[in-house]
Amino acid sequence: MKKNYKIGALGIVLIVLTSIASKAQNLPEFGVRVGINSATITNLEGTDRKTGLLAGFYIEFDIPESQSSVQPELLYVQYGGKDANSDASQLFSYLQVPVLLKIGFGNEEVKPNMFFGPYLGFSVKSEFDNGSGGTIDLVGAVNDIDYGMVLGAGVDGDKFQLSLRYTAGLNNIYDEGIEDGEKNSAIALVFGIAF
Repeated sequence: MKKNYKIGALGIVLIVLTSIASKAQNLPEFGVRVGINSATITNLEGTDRKTGLLAGFYIEFDIPESQSSVQPELLYVQYGGKDANSDASQLFSYLQVPVLLKIGFGNEEVKPNMFFGPYLGFSVKSEFDNGSGGTIDLVGAVNDIDYGMVLGAGVDGDKFQLSLRYTAGLNNIYDEGIEDGEKNSAIALVFGIAF
């Protein structure tokens, strides 16, 4: 029941932010993002960070009479973690849909900003690598849905963007009965190009 409540609340936030974006009067800005994640699994002892990819598209809707915007994204992200005592690792790949409220500061050519908002992720690949070339598919043991929050800051140029973001998963990675409170957590350095 608690899980359904969290998913419902996240859905309401996504709908509200998207409706704000739809009221924007300027044409939206489209762009691509690519970045590198440093991810880990929270609440799992002996886990080090694992490097992964972040790539996808965004649309940015300006909010009239403000320096703010709403920015839905469609991203492919890789999370997971490495065993601290061996070469074994876990990889979780998702199609992720963050909807971010972005607040800009100043009117310079290079404009600093901060952003935050919820995300919803759909599992596309989950595997355990034993470090010796063998892998085990974790489909069925891993939740199909991931959700959480994104928080970050960056700078926007005329056509280029650079940001640092922290992603905190709020849903357990593993299905009930297997899980012990493990969640995704990642820091990403992201580069964007506007069209």
